[in-house]
Amino acid sequence: MSSSPQLDAAVWSTPPPPVAVPLPQPAAQKAPGPAPFVPATQPFGLGILWMVRNDKLVIAGFMPGSKARDAGARQGDILRAVDQRDVLALKTGPDGSHPAQSMMLGPQNSICVLSILRADINSNDTKLGGVDLAIRRIVPTSDMNATTAAS
Repeated sequence: MSSSPQLDAAVWSTPPPPVAVPLPQPAAQKAPGPAPFVPATQPFGLGILWMVRNDKLVIAGFMPGSKARDAGARQGDILRAVDQRDVLALKTGPDGSHPAQSMMLGPQNSICVLSILRADINSNDTKLGGVDLAIRRIVPTSDMNATTAAS
């Protein structure tokens, strides 16, 4: 009869010593160079057509794709503020552009909050009410028309 070797339980309860395994070394990397040139993307607008009356921006219409009408903007609304910055005191430049127009531009799909003044057409007085509208910038500036200046 052959006898099987007796296994010592104490040998199995002690973990084996760690084994060092050499890891492959990463290839030498180049020093980082300057970041590649990325042209600035064009700003996006609200797709609102503006006219200037007495140095105030007034909504004249809307471009296709604009979300302004869906947000509640109406023809004849007067711009009071852009992102809580008052624009009523700003003056039209010599080229006929209004400084508030550039304030409405921003990254695609960002939100611009317009505070507008609106006459209450259901009332006999000339009181203007205020409305705040959050509108998403989705119209590329290359598609937007220039503001029409009128007195």
